[in-house]
Order: sequence, then C-alpha cells, then structure tokens
Amino acid sequence: MIPVSAARLLRRAAWARGAALAVCAAGIGLAGRHVWLQSLPPERLPDCTPGLDYLLDQFPPLEVLTTVLNSAGECAEVTWTFLGLTIPQQTLLLF
Repeated sequence: MIPVSAARLLRRAAWARGAALAVCAAGIGLAGRHVWLQSLPPERLPDCTPGLDYLLDQFPPLEVLTTVLNSAGECAEVTWTFLGLTIPQQTLLLF
C-alpha cells in the first residue's frame, strides 16, 4: 500500500469542501428562486412554458435549463405543504 502524504489529503479535503459548498450554494439559489416564485401574486407570475418532456424533445439541454429557470410560472402552484411549509421552503431550510 502506498502512503498518502498529509498535504495530499489536505488538498483532497479542500477540494471536497469546495465542491460541497458549490452544491449547497446552487441548492440555496434554486430553492430560493422557487420560494420567490410561489410568493408572487398571480398577475406578476412569468409566462408558463410547455411541458418538460416537450422541451427536452425539441431543444438542447442548456436551452431547456435556461427556459425552465427563466419562465416557469407553473412552478408557483403550491400543491403540497407539511407543517405549513411548501417543499421549496423546506428544501431552503435544509440547505
């Protein structure tokens, strides 16, 4: 077995912390945007988009992601709550 130096272990740990921080930041951003969408009055909601299946069939993945993040008014519908919190609110708290 080849010994791994302490410096190498520290570099790996730093990379893992950075990756975890990036994933958490992305999760907070997406959950926060969803909470914001759900808090908008109906007249201020962005236009609804076609279904995700249609978008994935017709457009490249990056364009689908951009479209979904920029104009997904149907995401504002609250369909389920637990302890008075929607799923995006619970996700935001967990991140």
